[in-house]
Amino acid sequence: MAGRIVNILQKTAFSQTTDDSKSSVFAAGPRAISSSDWRSGVLSVRIHSVPTWGSTATLTISVTNAFISPDDPSILFLDPINKLAQIVIDDSTIAAGAVFSAQLDDPIGPMLAVNASVNAGASGDACTWEMSIDLVGRDT
Repeated sequence: MAGRIVNILQKTAFSQTTDDSKSSVFAAGPRAISSSDWRSGVLSVRIHSVPTWGSTATLTISVTNAFISPDDPSILFLDPINKLAQIVIDDSTIAAGAVFSAQLDDPIGPMLAVNASVNAGASGDACTWEMSIDLVGRDT
């Protein structure tokens, strides 16, 4: 069995303030990751520090199948419905030193994208944290 670790996001500091009606979504890594030889995989998220976190805030990291069309390579096509893996981190689980993982579901397509969103919730508190993200792909 062979595998490959793809570093999606090195340790990076974030600071967000949103409210209940808004989420801030951002790409957590490269536009698309080649996964054409993957049969299974794991999403891994590490929380390095959490100076401030709102009591109703959530951080969601998800993996979806992606596709770049040769007809229009400027557009990254994403599956908006079927998430291969998703990790939701909230006030009760976020802590410095925490590691979260989720198995990728089938079918894994030839390309993947990793996105993250943060919602500070009803309190609208500022959220600051440091995280890193990896994907581990296995070809057997």
